[in-house]
Amino acid sequence: MVTVLRYLDVLLIVLVLPFVVLAGLPVIGYLAGGGVWIAQRLIGDAIEARAARASDIRVRMGVTMASIMIRIWLVALVILAVGLTVERADGAIAAITVLCAFTLYFLNLLIMAPSRRSTSP
Repeated sequence: MVTVLRYLDVLLIVLVLPFVVLAGLPVIGYLAGGGVWIAQRLIGDAIEARAARASDIRVRMGVTMASIMIRIWLVALVILAVGLTVERADGAIAAITVLCAFTLYFLNLLIMAPSRRSTSP
């Protein structure tokens, strides 16, 4: 159950896709925004696990900060590319998708923080 809650933002992106198609919203923008969000979450989790194994706090902080900056740029460049190459509406939907997913992720992080602290060594 905790794993499902941890990836609630990813689950929401997948579950909302049929409604985006049925409503006639820009599907390419939604797929781009949702795809880049899911990709950056998977990359972030892999790097977070790598950072947790590091014994030196400087390595841990450096890896985490580099990961955050790279993932931000990845998301921003995909949104920009979609908006410039496909249509502005697709870029807007990509941005809205990422914004909604980030909001859910951030709220989930705040709610789950006490349980994450109690289970960490």
